[in-house]
This record gives sequence, structure tokens and C-alpha cells, in this order.
Amino acid sequence: MTSAAPLWVALHGRSAPPGQLGGKGAWLDRLVHEGFRVPPTAVVTTEAYDAVASGPELAPLLAELASRPPPPPEEQAAARQRVDEAFLGAAVPPAVTRAMVEAAAAARDGRSDALLAARSSATAEDLHGTSFAGQYRSELGLEDDAAVERAVRLVWSSLWHPAPRAYRRFHGIDQSSLGMAVVLMRQVPAERAGVAFTVDPAGHGDAVRVETVTGLGEQLVSGAVTPRVALVARRPEDRPEGFDPLAGEVADVALRVAEALGGPQDVEWAWDGDRLWLLQARPITTVDRRRDDGFDTPGAEGRRWTSAGIAEMAPGVLPPLRWCVLRLLLEQALRGHDERLGALPDDLDGGDALVGRVRGRAVLDADRLGALTAAVHPEHAGRLTRWRLGRRAARARRLALWEGGTVGVAAREVIDLAPDLAPLDDVALLAHRRRLIDLGMRAMAAEVGVAAAAVTAVDRFTSGVARHLADRAEAERWVARTTGRPGGTVAGWPAAELESAVADADPAAVAAMASADGWPDAVERLGEAPGGLALLASLRSTLRRTGSAAVFSGPTWEELPDLLWPGLQAVARAADASGAASDVASPAEGSTPLEDLLDGLAANPDWRRTRLLTAQVVDLRRALLRRQAEDAGDLLERRERVKGAVLAIGGEVRRAELELGRRLVEAGVLARADDVELLDERELAGALTGPGAPGTPPPAELATRRRWLTRWAADAAGPDPTGGAGQVRAPGPHPEATHRGWGAAPGRARGTARVLHSPDEGGLRPGDVLVAPTTDASWAPLFMTAAAVVVEEGGPLSHAAIIARELGIPAVVNLPGIVAALATPNGDGPMVTVDGDDGVVQVDGATAALRPEPGDAGAPAADAERAVP
Repeated sequence: MTSAAPLWVALHGRSAPPGQLGGKGAWLDRLVHEGFRVPPTAVVTTEAYDAVASGPELAPLLAELASRPPPPPEEQAAARQRVDEAFLGAAVPPAVTRAMVEAAAAARDGRSDALLAARSSATAEDLHGTSFAGQYRSELGLEDDAAVERAVRLVWSSLWHPAPRAYRRFHGIDQSSLGMAVVLMRQVPAERAGVAFTVDPAGHGDAVRVETVTGLGEQLVSGAVTPRVALVARRPEDRPEGFDPLAGEVADVALRVAEALGGPQDVEWAWDGDRLWLLQARPITTVDRRRDDGFDTPGAEGRRWTSAGIAEMAPGVLPPLRWCVLRLLLEQALRGHDERLGALPDDLDGGDALVGRVRGRAVLDADRLGALTAAVHPEHAGRLTRWRLGRRAARARRLALWEGGTVGVAAREVIDLAPDLAPLDDVALLAHRRRLIDLGMRAMAAEVGVAAAAVTAVDRFTSGVARHLADRAEAERWVARTTGRPGGTVAGWPAAELESAVADADPAAVAAMASADGWPDAVERLGEAPGGLALLASLRSTLRRTGSAAVFSGPTWEELPDLLWPGLQAVARAADASGAASDVASPAEGSTPLEDLLDGLAANPDWRRTRLLTAQVVDLRRALLRRQAEDAGDLLERRERVKGAVLAIGGEVRRAELELGRRLVEAGVLARADDVELLDERELAGALTGPGAPGTPPPAELATRRRWLTRWAADAAGPDPTGGAGQVRAPGPHPEATHRGWGAAPGRARGTARVLHSPDEGGLRPGDVLVAPTTDASWAPLFMTAAAVVVEEGGPLSHAAIIARELGIPAVVNLPGIVAALATPNGDGPMVTVDGDDGVVQVDGATAALRPEPGDAGAPAADAERAVP
């Protein structure tokens, strides 16, 4: 054979290009060049490996291994043996054999009795971020040339063992141009050996971690022996008297290596009783300098953020793909709404986003929102300015209501006409998803507009009531009672549709569902009960039409059977107990909370006096308040319907993404279909071209992103508060037994406090009081089980408040610190009484302080005298 590149080199510093020496050989060459003590070493280069691997015995096998995923664990031993036998039996050109012999002689350095070590030095080894530690083979105690040749062949073979193949695949390393050099080093007769980390991977401050074993260091690297660990201060003067001098010498040399090689190092060393030798140095790959998964808002630390006003629209930790979609939808919706109001400043360019992501959760720019709010509601505006703002607000409201109705119809049509995704090719499926997102953008804009109109309507009604009462807090309590519509729309949870499906079902199927122990048991029982399969199909169809459970393009109800079960069983039990869902007792006929309010106001002497002085034959104030109440209630229900449309469209986007995920699993790009959420928009399109496509993150990067999401999800508190407009007040001390917040839904109930941080924690029993930091649409089934709801965050217009009012259960919100106050290790908190009228949560022992409430627990109170100043 002829070749311009050497088949072996002795290391003298800058001996050969790194591509010929492999990773380990290149770093050892650097150590020699910098003057560190390294045993005599030679390298059988990658050129020698290529000469053997390209031969007819090995080339077809290696091409096959490079194109296929590693075998499962139970087949790996056989796979290793197959590769070893192939390399041991392959023909080796005479020039390569001579290179092995000459390299071994150079490593012995004139000592014929010296033992040698053969160590791997692959081109994909000892890299920044991928060490391949322990992935390849090392052979020790080589006495003669025959042993050296066999060892070199086995080191070459280890390049294609299942473990390093999996490791390369995990890190996205191209396997088409791999090479393996072999380091032949004179073996140090070590009395002590080990490794030193110039930055302690365990995070023990400013110290060098030195690990030591007796004898050869290979037993430490292989994990056969547990080392003795010393944490060595970086400065000698900071080390205590009597400190192990060898550990100190190792630390000093390792620090010099790190300085010479330009970064934290993992240094392998050996001590022969007289001198310290360096056997290897490589960059430390365990020091994680990343602060997030790469998708948090850059420069977030220098801005003020708030989760108020967005936690319900984008709850929880958002994976990259979901965040990419939501960022677009929310940003455009908020900008469009502010532009309609004439409040969007000219200097708000693309880099000044209103919506950000901090620790995986969506937040709003508090300063920007404060400025926009001031532009819409100037404190000292003239009459003309107020008139113009009023016209813009009215026009924005009309447009939002029209769009809200339109997207509701469109969402139903999209679901009814949704195509079968499996037959679509990748381009068509991506286009289908893109069209759904475009519709979702309109739906989100409508939701923002309708929500703003609802807030304005509720505020106007509250102000109107407050003019006739002693204080605004009293007016807010009445507004909460009068705007709720029991049995109304609950976004994200199709209560009416489920009740209808159960009402039409065979009574035997309803009874089977009511007595089931969880959703899997219900599916099994319905499969055997008369009419059960029909009921099951109806329930699944309803849930599919409902879409995402909490957030646009998030998990659907079909994916969350355990989460949907409490609400489903509550519907079944109510129907089974009465014989049919339609036979459930409806609220008793009589006065409504609104009539109670109006009658109480009309009985007030000041109210009557004003009417007489203004000669009102028809009580105009009563008609005005009635219209304001109906307007507020109607807009709140419209907001829920629009949000329901948003979630329904998002569910279709989710299904398209999961179908794409399944295709990527089949292509070997992803491990699971739902890992598609770990990609961003650009990566998703690129990944469909196959593994290793430009821009496709390797499994290692996806695993890192998943770890960040898991870490953030475990932090129930979410991002640290950074202040800003609308920020919930900081937790403060509460009285020992009385906690006061905002009454969000009227009524009074008593039960065991059950603290949950997510709806899938489980453990909520019928009659418990649900206590949570915040809630969103995915919590709706739990509301149907709870006797009352207590939430740390939110206001009277929050999702928790609306659902509680429509389901007729008491709710108190805006109670910072209540979760910590009521949480217990076993989950069962104290007995509490929740007063949704006064906004009070009373812990047992002080119940006498609460005002007695007539009627059943949870029923709206009819206490008209409280409206009288």
C-alpha cells in the first residue's frame, strides 16, 4: 500500500494532525508539547485503521452498522462478539503490522521488559461535551508484539460495539467518517493512581477534586473500585497542615494543565512512588453552564415580568414547540388588541416582545403593559380624548364579538371536517397544521378581545352597584353572585355534552360507569355492559371535539384519562342516582341573586328619595343595572365559548403534531411521539428528512431540554416574581385561623383542605376543598368533585371563579400563602369552611367568626338586606 500519511508516530509535541492521532492522542500530544511528564508514547494512527477497515472483510459490515440503530440490550453481547471476531480475522497489510511493531518499540523506549498499555483514541473521543469515557476498549500489560497486535485489533473493534454506537447516535455524531487511532503507552508501575477534576463536578465550591486508588488507575476508570476523594483548595496556602502532599501535587499539576489547555480538565494520573505521570487529559464535560433549555427569553433578568393575566391562557411549563406556537399567537393577539385601541407605541419593534418565557413559563412584560394600560386609561385626559378612546373601545368590542362568533363556528367546522391524518404526506400534514395555527391565531385574538370586553363590562357593573352601597368590596361580592350562570359554558370541559351523552345511554351502561374504579376499569365495564360501547364511543367523540385540556396545542382530554375521570364519574353518578341525567333536580324556582340585589337597593331610603326627586315613573337605575348585569354575564359566557374554540383548534394542532411525532419515531429521529414537543418550528420541518439532517438536534440535546422541563415542572412556584403591573401581592402573615381574599363564587361549604399543585396529582375526594396555587381549564373535572375551591392567585374573572360560579360551588381567590398554610405531608389538610360571599377561609377552631348562611352548602345565598347601606 502507498500513503503519504504516517501509520504511526511517536509523541514529541505537535507530532501529527489531530485527525490522525484521535482525541486522546491529540490531547496527550498537547501535554507533551506543554512540557508535562507523560510516559513514552506512540500512536498507531487512524491511517492504519482505515487501511484495515476499508478491506473487503470489514467494509460491508461497518457500512451496515453505521446505517442501523444499535441492537437491544439482550442482543448486545452477541453483537460485540461478532465485531470482535471480524476484526481479529481481518487481513492486515504488512505495512500496518510493521507500524504496530515500530510503535511498540518506541513506547518501550529501549526497555525490552516494559509492559505496554493500548488505549483507544477515536476521532469521536475526548471532545468538548462528549468524552466517550469508558465507551472504548483498553488493553493493559502487553508483553510482546503478538499481544500488541491483538490488542490493537480489539481496540479498533470497540469503535463498533453497541454502547459507543448508541452514544454517538445520542449525541448526533456522524458515523460515516469515523476513525480509531490506538495509543501505545509504557505502563507506569503505579503505587497510587487516579483522576483529578479541576472543577468539581459535584459542585463543591472552589476546589479541585482528586480521586485516588491503590495500584493501577484503570480499576477506578472502570468503576471496579471506589476511590478515596480529596477536595483540594486551589491555593496551597489555603490547605490545612498535614494535608496529603500527593493530592496537593496532583491538584497543582492539574491546575497547570487546565491553564495550558484553556479550560477545566479531567486529568488521569499515576504515581510510581517517585514521580507523578500524566496519562490523559480531556475537557470536563460535566460542567453545565446552561441556564435554560435555550428557549427562555434572552435578557429576561434585566426586565420586569408578571404571570398575572397570562397563567390561565398559557399555564404550566411550555415545551419548545408549544412555546413557539403560543408565543406567536399571544404576541399577535395582544398587539392586535392594543393597536385597535390606538395604544400600540410606534417604537415597539419585533425585539420588544410583550410575551416572554422565564424558567419555561409564559410571562408578560410588566413595564410595557403598564405603559399600554396608561395609554388606554389616561388619568387626566380631556373630554375629547376620552370620547375617542370610548369609540375605539366600542369598535374593538364589536369586532371581538364578531370574530368570537366566527371562530366558534369555524372551530366546529374544522373538527367535523378534520381529515384522516395518516394518509397525508409530510408536506400536506405540515400545511394542515399551519392552517390550523392560522385559525388559532384568529381565535386567540378574539379571546383577548372578548376577555377585555368582559373585564370592562364587569367593571362597569361593579361601579354602578358600588355607587349605591357602602363600599366597593360589597359591590364586588354582589357582582360575583349575579354574573354567574349555573350550567353555562365551561371552557375546556364539555359538561352539557357529557350529561347529554349519559342521559341518552342505556341505564345499565350508566350504572357500570358510575361504579367503576377509574377510567381503565370504566372502559372494561362499558365493554361488557348493554349499550356500553355506544356510550364509550359517544364520550370519546365528545372529548375529541373538546380539544386541548388546558392550553393551545397542549395534551388533549383523550391523552389524560386519569384527569378526566373525576368529572366523568360525577356526571354518571348524578344520572345513575336519579335515573337519568335530565332528571337531576334543577334549582328551585324563586328570586335570583340579581333580583335580590335590585329589591334590596329599591328598599333603601336614599334610593327611593332620589327616584322621587328625579320624578322617575320607571326606575331607570334598576333597568340600567339589570342591563349591565346581563351584559357582564353574557360577555363572561362568550369568553368561555371563545376559549373553548381556542382549545378545540389547539387539540387538532396537537393531533397533527403527534402524527408527525409518530413518523419521526419510525424514522429513528425521536424515541417517543410526544418528544416532538422538544423541537422548535424550524427543527420540526428539518427532522422529517431523517436522522442527522442539518439543524436536527441530537438525542442528547433533546434529553437536556427534557431535563430542564422536568426541573421547572417540579418547581410548583414557577418563576420568581419580578414585580410589575398586575403582580399578585407578596405573601404576608395571615391570622392564625382566618384567611381573607376575594369572594369569587357565592355560597358556603366545609370540608378537608386538599392542596394540589397540578390537576393530575390525584387524591381529591368528593366533599374535599380544593386548594391550589392557580388553576386553568384542565382543572374543571376536579371542580365537579370539590365542595369548594380556594386559589392563591386570580381574581373574580379568573377561570376558577367562572367555573365555580357556573357549577354552583363556593370559591375564594387571591389568597397568597394559603397553599403553604394548609399543606401537610400526607396531603390531608385541616378542616376548613369556605365562605364565597365574604371571601373568607376559616380553619377549624374559629368557625364562630363566620356569618351563618341559610340554605344548603354551595347554594347561592339570598340575603337582600346585605345590599342596604
